[in-house]
Amino acid sequence: MPIYKDEKTNTWYCKFYYVNWQGQKKQKLKRGFKLQRDAKDWERKFLEQFSKNPDITFEALYQKYKAYITPRIRESSSSVRFGISAIPMIPIAGLLFAMRPLTLPVCWRRGGNGKSPLNT
Repeated sequence: MPIYKDEKTNTWYCKFYYVNWQGQKKQKLKRGFKLQRDAKDWERKFLEQFSKNPDITFEALYQKYKAYITPRIRESSSSVRFGISAIPMIPIAGLLFAMRPLTLPVCWRRGGNGKSPLNT
């Protein structure tokens, strides 16, 4: 992990390359960490956003969704959507989804009888 100490300011910084969602190689530089482990943690969390690993915990998926959707909706909608009732569901749903990997549905196809595949 490329973590360096800035002797001038007596802080830590990380400088590394990553591949963005368009396939372009980009360089990232983040400065001002008081501790070396803070810089390492920030780099690890940043790189997790761009990993193409399908093995993701339900809690990490929930946190990514919450961080993505919160600035896009009103505060009142956010409080309803991510209210107290959602907090106890995370460990329960995490146990349920831990039994099988999370996959996105490819498409909804109707069978010959006109019913969705979940109803058959």
